[in-house]
Amino acid sequence: MALQIKKSEEPSIDDIESLFVNNDTMAKIEAYLNRFNPIRVMKMERMEIRHSRILGWLLNPIESHGLGDAFLKAFLAEAFRGVKLKDKPGALDIMRADLSKADIRIEWNNIDVFVYCPQPNQNWAFIIENKFDSSQSENQLSKYRKKLSKHFQVNKTNAISMGVFLTLWDEVPDDDEYVSINYESVFELLQNQLLVKNDSLSQSAKNFIEQYLDVIGEATGMNDEAEDMEKLALELYREHRKVIDYIVENGSRTDFVFAVEDLIGADTESYEEFSIKKNKFVFFEKWSEGFSFLPLSWYEGFGKLNYEFDLKVDEYWEDLPLICWVQLRQHEVGGKLWMYAEVGPLKNHHDRTSLIKGISRVKSNKIGFTSTATEERRKYSRFFKMNNVMIEDVNDSEILADAMKGLFKDFSKEFNAVGNLDIVKNGKKLGAKA
Repeated sequence: MALQIKKSEEPSIDDIESLFVNNDTMAKIEAYLNRFNPIRVMKMERMEIRHSRILGWLLNPIESHGLGDAFLKAFLAEAFRGVKLKDKPGALDIMRADLSKADIRIEWNNIDVFVYCPQPNQNWAFIIENKFDSSQSENQLSKYRKKLSKHFQVNKTNAISMGVFLTLWDEVPDDDEYVSINYESVFELLQNQLLVKNDSLSQSAKNFIEQYLDVIGEATGMNDEAEDMEKLALELYREHRKVIDYIVENGSRTDFVFAVEDLIGADTESYEEFSIKKNKFVFFEKWSEGFSFLPLSWYEGFGKLNYEFDLKVDEYWEDLPLICWVQLRQHEVGGKLWMYAEVGPLKNHHDRTSLIKGISRVKSNKIGFTSTATEERRKYSRFFKMNNVMIEDVNDSEILADAMKGLFKDFSKEFNAVGNLDIVKNGKKLGAKA
């Protein structure tokens, strides 16, 4: 059974009125949630093809946005920054080039975004594979690359072809010929373009770019306004905790929550252990479409009960340097269930790099970081691959519970392998305060 709130804990009428009647903080949060954004109104924010079309428009130098080839060069240069590929351009080559005549095509030969730059002394072709809410299928990337090479051979065009793998989160491309970039970088690059090109952009172009930034900023956690609203929400919760707890406990009973309770036990509370087969885990919290945890071996290495970690971002999950969680992402009736593992923002960059490199040594095709994961500007680095399953009916708690059990089984070896690393066993040394 789910946790029941005792009668003595029920809020009074005065408590409820204080929260809902003429509450300025509540009004600000409501205004933020109800703000108009045509991308959301048309339910496009999770549709991959729509993101490809928007990006194709922004990358196209001859479109009406007024960015010229500035965003195209910034995007490609960022993807190739720090990458050295034989006989292929680097980030500086791209930034110095004139890409004003680049040809941008959407869904050409099933390629999400195709960029062809036929200028003299360049003749570059870029395959941009966009994965906003899905993951790469087997040999998908190499298939596109080989198809493009064949196309150029038939047409006797000596173009230099390159692959760019764009993802919402850090995911390693299965094909080594592809470089990686994520939507966090897209968010930062677009913000910079708005600042630099502010005087030359039309108001309608600014409005649309800002609306798109709002969408990807929220998806990546980069939205400053969203952070401000989170602080307001926390302030509201502190002032009206009794009422909000009562509403949450009695109004957020989703099929996903039922499935989680079936998996870990309905009475399992924060920091309590639960078992799946022979593996033990520590539960942290659950919400309407997700729950967080750590394998017991990871938690024992980094357990916050004995040490506090000095992190860049306040209240990063459980004040630990890494976290795991399961997340349901819905699409109409169906959806996908994801298993995530992420290294967070340790203040000591050397410690963060050591942890990432240690995990990278695990020999598994289900673990991998992007090439930029150890850069100082990176805060969040996810490292599970092939980490999702399709859900036909997200309103069926039994289907969801079975899918969760399947994901835990699929990653049991990885949980154990990471837990056996010396850097995890002795994790209390990382960033620990004396």
